[in-house]
Amino acid sequence: MLVESALVLRSLQGSPVHDWGHAFVQTEDNLQSTDPVAAPAFLPVPRAEDVPPHARPWVMSALTGKNNPLPWTLPSLMLALTASIVALEAFATRPEAETGDTVTFVMGSTERDFDERPVHGVVLSSYSIDKTEVTVAQYRQCVRDGNCTAPETGIRETEPCNWEESNRENHPINCVNWEQADRYCRAVGKRLPTEAEWEFAARGRKGRKYPWTSADEPDNQLCWGGEGSDLGKGKPRSTCPVGAYSADTTPEGLQDMAGNVYEWVADWYGPYSSELKVDPRGPTSGSTRVIRGGSWYVIDPSYIRGADRDHEEPSLSFLVVGFRCARGAGK
Repeated sequence: MLVESALVLRSLQGSPVHDWGHAFVQTEDNLQSTDPVAAPAFLPVPRAEDVPPHARPWVMSALTGKNNPLPWTLPSLMLALTASIVALEAFATRPEAETGDTVTFVMGSTERDFDERPVHGVVLSSYSIDKTEVTVAQYRQCVRDGNCTAPETGIRETEPCNWEESNRENHPINCVNWEQADRYCRAVGKRLPTEAEWEFAARGRKGRKYPWTSADEPDNQLCWGGEGSDLGKGKPRSTCPVGAYSADTTPEGLQDMAGNVYEWVADWYGPYSSELKVDPRGPTSGSTRVIRGGSWYVIDPSYIRGADRDHEEPSLSFLVVGFRCARGAGK
């Protein structure tokens, strides 16, 4: 069987594989990175023909336990770990250019919506992603610098955009369309994350259902309109200051990956493929862009799952949509 491990797997001396090194996730908070994560939580058991011929006998022996006379001592454990890396390399077609540090994870879900299927493998190169959603204060500075345009205002009947409110400088910017989000990220030397990067950041190598560490269902951990929210279910109060709910934090330190505002990502919306993808960027064109993460207005827990997908026209802006930025290999 494949070994599931939180160890950073490095190629063993004399093994016929490359060094996969640390996996990717670093959070951007004053450009400081947090702990890297490493081994994928799940990989499909390879068929014999998927494994390099020179390694086939001992890899398959270690993975299946058949014809393996070694007890589970340190040498055999090392053999199994090496086999896991060989299996990983057999499933991932790495780019020809230097890939740097990489991570493999399983994207999608069979739990709910059809567009979350098929579940498929993804290989991501190293990248970093903002710890929080972009705030009103950060976006306002970009407008003052002449690099961004002001959000659309004056069209909401019941709830003003955060841009119009004097006491919401630390709330996420909303009422910006995809083009404005993309322009901001580029203005600060970053970019919008891809959909795959966003999902891995929310779910991690173990494929968490929700971003937080525990398996608890949504309640009072996040800024939303569902059960356990401040004003009660069905009574959303609008956005919250970024990072206000400490329980809505991933093990890597990312905040508000569920609730507060949906987040624009780089990809056009389209169906998933069953093939393993390396640094996927979605369709080359489309009519809507993907948004992720749920919002303060959501009352159904299924819409804040890490695998949930939604999409909107990129030229439109919404009270419930903001964004965060990333930087790295997915340019």
